[in-house]
Amino acid sequence: MDSSPLRQHRIDNSLCRQCGNVRDENCSKTLCLRCLSIKKQRREDRKINGLCVECGLSKDSLLTVCDICRIKINKSHSNRQTLIVNKGLCRACKKERGQSSAKTLCSECAQQTKERSNFLKKENLDKKGLCRVCKNKKDTNTLRCNKCRIEIHLQYKQIKKVNNNNGLCGDCNNIRYFQSNSCRHHYAIEKGFLCGFNSLNSEILVDKLESTNFECFYTGFKIIPGETASIDHIKPRSKYPDLASDINNIVWCDFKVNALKRDLSYEQFVDFCVNINQKKYVSKESKELAKAIITHFNKGKS
Repeated sequence: MDSSPLRQHRIDNSLCRQCGNVRDENCSKTLCLRCLSIKKQRREDRKINGLCVECGLSKDSLLTVCDICRIKINKSHSNRQTLIVNKGLCRACKKERGQSSAKTLCSECAQQTKERSNFLKKENLDKKGLCRVCKNKKDTNTLRCNKCRIEIHLQYKQIKKVNNNNGLCGDCNNIRYFQSNSCRHHYAIEKGFLCGFNSLNSEILVDKLESTNFECFYTGFKIIPGETASIDHIKPRSKYPDLASDINNIVWCDFKVNALKRDLSYEQFVDFCVNINQKKYVSKESKELAKAIITHFNKGKS
């Protein structure tokens, strides 16, 4: 047997191709642990001495291998890739390619390769100070030039308007949440942003609205998301900034009540409503609103 068939015979029988001893599959595909450590040490010594790590001869290039070994490695790698592809496998993950549109990759690896390629292209444009869309020179520190940024913003507004006219969310094309211009998820994010919530935990705000059966906290009137529903802090965040994101301090109310309350506490707001109710030169609507707030407050106390 010559060296090449002998090596292949050892590899097929889970033996080390170098010494013929039993090898650990988790350690290496072709070498035992002892031969692998010897090979690593030999390569490291050659690298330190400025020699080719494969054949040990001197090299001219800055690479770790000489030109002859580099050609051999590239040819060997190309042959291995061709064998893998001819078997109907993905050249990256060695799994079945299936019905992928790519000639040598499965659909998952093709997508990852495409994303990585796009990322590197965008990164290269950023380094050169070019716009990611038109590839022209940009004056600002943003990712796009002013012209492209304005065009994209106008396109986004137009798409959002069309979606809203069709009863869909402007961001994701899902059905709108009541009278708002967004779906439930994006409505929660929009409202959560005002209270310092992130996109992951903003859903609890809408959960709280639904748990109250869409009733105003101060009047008990029905409120509609996107029309009359508004978020308020019982203890105003201007005076209690630490409670700005406290869910127990956040309530849903009618937007008119919210505008009337301003930065007053709940007790101060009720006293304010009592004063409104006693005054003569106040609009009928404000008096009715103040009366409803006082009634609801007294009902809660009893």
